[in-house]
Amino acid sequence: ALNLLADTEALSATTVSGTMVMGLGPPVLLLLAWRFGAPDGSVSGWRQAPLAFLFSFVPGIVFGALYSVATAKRYFTDEDGAAASEYRYEALRESLIDRLAMGTGPYSLLLGMNVIGHCTCFGGCAVGFAVHALVWKLPRTVGEPTVEDPKTGERRPRPGHKQGGDA
Repeated sequence: ALNLLADTEALSATTVSGTMVMGLGPPVLLLLAWRFGAPDGSVSGWRQAPLAFLFSFVPGIVFGALYSVATAKRYFTDEDGAAASEYRYEALRESLIDRLAMGTGPYSLLLGMNVIGHCTCFGGCAVGFAVHALVWKLPRTVGEPTVEDPKTGERRPRPGHKQGGDA
């Protein structure tokens, strides 16, 4: 929201916001693969894994903040009285373009930051899951004993549900 006040381009606010939250997707998507194939009621699969979230979310915030700073503009009036703008941190912007830009054009830095950022977030999430699966085993999550019937809305016992533990 603050980016809308700092920059007149509406797209800029949404791209920075989208870039900053890119780390939210990998934990959700990788949870599907982590639990895949586990029978109903089994205690295999899901465990608490806060590092999977942190190792994904924090790099996303860093990539988003870097992009935001690198593309921040300063608006001013030039000596002819015309409106003008320049990048506040041109050296940072050029450095990121040299290292991360993909392709050419005005959005090459955004594309590069998002592709490399998503790969970093997925990798960080996978490392977080691996740490919790192999080294720091936290308690398993326990599903609800009932499920909602999609037609009637009534709660029914979950088929095959057993109380999970830290097995």
